[in-house]
Amino acid sequence: MSAGASSNDLQDTIVAIAAGAPLTPRGIVRLTGPQVAEIVWRVFTADDPSAIPEHRPQRIVGRIRISAGEGESANSRDVATLPADLWFWPSPRTYTGQPSAEFHVPGLPFLLEQIVQECLRAGARMAAPGEFTMRAFLAGRLDLLQAQAVLQVIEAHNESQLQAALSQLAGGLSTPLHELRDQLIMVLAHLEAGLDFVDEDIEFISRDQLIGDLLAVRHRVETILEQLRQRRAVGQRPRVALVGPPNAGKSSLFNALLGESAAIVAPQSGTTRDYLSGRVALLSGEIELIDTAGLDQNLPDHLDRLSQQHTSRLLPTTDMLVLCWDAQQPTDPIASWLQYLPQTPTLLALGKSDLAAPQFPALPFPIVAVSAIHGTGLAALRNALSDAIGQRSREQSPDPAGLAVQAIDDLEQIEQSLSEALEVASAQGGEELVAAELHRAIDRLGRLVGTIYTDDILDSIFSRFCIGK
Repeated sequence: MSAGASSNDLQDTIVAIAAGAPLTPRGIVRLTGPQVAEIVWRVFTADDPSAIPEHRPQRIVGRIRISAGEGESANSRDVATLPADLWFWPSPRTYTGQPSAEFHVPGLPFLLEQIVQECLRAGARMAAPGEFTMRAFLAGRLDLLQAQAVLQVIEAHNESQLQAALSQLAGGLSTPLHELRDQLIMVLAHLEAGLDFVDEDIEFISRDQLIGDLLAVRHRVETILEQLRQRRAVGQRPRVALVGPPNAGKSSLFNALLGESAAIVAPQSGTTRDYLSGRVALLSGEIELIDTAGLDQNLPDHLDRLSQQHTSRLLPTTDMLVLCWDAQQPTDPIASWLQYLPQTPTLLALGKSDLAAPQFPALPFPIVAVSAIHGTGLAALRNALSDAIGQRSREQSPDPAGLAVQAIDDLEQIEQSLSEALEVASAQGGEELVAAELHRAIDRLGRLVGTIYTDDILDSIFSRFCIGK
């Protein structure tokens, strides 16, 4: 079902595999819709014949029919039964706002697919991507921000991303935005009431109170916007840059951590002119590892200067730095060399440690001796990176929105409308002009939280879901 499908589709009972992968102990086939009860009892038999569904959630132990063959009737197919647990929610007080059921069985893909086929023969329809969550949204069980949080829960790569998505699912940004919308509706109601009685000496809201209310709402919008701009969207990988002097072993270390020869390695300095990036899996999740051009105060030519300018612009956008230093070189210059780096969490990788006994300077961050050629120290470096990234993720407040850029755009438009309303109100302009700007801001807020939506908006969100969610 696309988001633009008619509401009659909500009268279909849909089915899909909700959980289960090769060799997993348990799999789940999920159904929801008005005919759930009829379909369930066509394919499932309870061990206890008295286990008749009541108007409350319940678990029923029994057997589900599994058929093989191409015939339309059960008599023309080979029929067997499989032990299964049926979880049944007969009332509309469910995730989707409709009666729902789940079959819990061994997580074998073939069995799960056969159960889906049985449900389709019994009258269900195959669910489209995101259709379960879309029904939850259409039933008012979730708003659009929470629906997107469901997707982020599914796609979370680590604990911090999961917690941020769960926070949004619980109303992390939805709650303040709904409150903002209620505030604006109240201000607009007072304003329009005054316009209705413009010929009578009745003041529903004073000019000073109007300006004060608009300033308060705009301040809240600005606060949320600042949070969104400063915090990385959930799902974006932390960026870790390898930095250091030329020929310090950055590219060799980059290749070793990636497990492939992505960067050119040569004894001459200045081999890396532009930066390279690749994904590296750590215990705390995936990172984007970046190999940068060597930084040097002695700039021999124009191309070297350009490459270092590129590196200098890149470094402030990273989450962490790995300072690569040749273990054969004196470590005394490291402290003064650090002043050229941004104030970003850093660790020191003493490279080429197979060629010299590394001397560990006194520095306020982790130090790891490595050899990219022999692989020594790489596991320790990975663990140090994972610990540092995990600690940084825990210290940072989770992104309150967990949204795409569209959320920031909507909030910027809302801020603009409120600023124009304030400008009109402060200049003693017509209240109908202020009301028009408030209407625009309320409509934008409605679009953001989902009280106002279009088929295109729903398609852009729910088409990214997998089937069964």
